[in-house]
Order: sequence, then structure tokens, then C-alpha cells
Amino acid sequence: MNKELFTKPFTRDQIRSKRGRKNVVYYYVPVEYVINRLNQASDNVQVIIKDKIIIEKETIVLVSLTIERITKEAFGSSVINGNIGDSLKSAASDGIRKAANYFGMPCIFHTKSNNDQQENKDNSKEDEQYRCSICNQLIPKQVYNYSINNFNKVLCIRHQKEYRQVAN
Repeated sequence: MNKELFTKPFTRDQIRSKRGRKNVVYYYVPVEYVINRLNQASDNVQVIIKDKIIIEKETIVLVSLTIERITKEAFGSSVINGNIGDSLKSAASDGIRKAANYFGMPCIFHTKSNNDQQENKDNSKEDEQYRCSICNQLIPKQVYNYSINNFNKVLCIRHQKEYRQVAN
């Protein structure tokens, strides 16, 4: 694998943005750029969608990315705003980006909304608060850290269990 090409930052014109839940602006690299970079960096790439689940108004997929016999897996998710097929495609794209990021590709960006930034200024004396990205429930820092390390997403214990059921 050409590690230098693989870890090279994407150009500004390759990065897109969209407004998501709670009016947060998310920055992302479209999956076609990620896949092109994967194919340019290695001749031995395999992507498999291992599982999918629909929970309420969200689709979740488990993506397995293998590059030269090394495999990384990641969950991707998408809110169902139109039809389920489009949501599954978006969730798969999200999972591919996350799995590629596990290999070191810089295609995941974490952003905060203006409201979050203002709240952080207002609550600067308090400990930082963490909330589940699905149900918005407050969670302790330890649960936050575990969730980020194992699911690459902020999840409460209940939603971590649901994600684990998908994986098994």
C-alpha cells in the first residue's frame, strides 16, 4: 500500500458539507473520492457490507474493509429521509469512510455547531457533557470514551448494545 498517498489530506474542493441533526454542519469527503484513493493506494482492496439493520428512522450497516490482508470494520449510519435504499447507500458510504479512517485516511471531520461552541463558553467552569448521538441522553465520560473507541460514534449504553447485536 502506498501509505503516503493513502494518508495525504484531501483538497478543499474535495470536502463537502451538509447540515445535520440539531443544525450541526458536518464536513465529509464524498465516498467516490475515498474509493478512488483506496484503489490508487493499493491493488488489493475489498469492501464488504457484512450486515444491516433498520432502527426506527435510521439505517445502520457494518462495513468490512480489507487492504492487503488487513481488515478494519466500521458501522455507518444514515437517517431515513426518503427511501430506505438511499439511506442504506448513505450508511454504507459512511461506513466506508470510517473504515478507511481506521487505516489512516483523513476523511472524517469532527465539527461543533455554533450552539455547542456557545454552550462550551457558557459552561466553561463545568465538566464537559457528553450526549448519545441517537437519543441525546447524557452519558459519563467513560461511556463516551468507550463508545468512540469501539463504535467511532457517541452512543449511550443502550445504543451500544443495539450496535453490538448488529455485529453478532
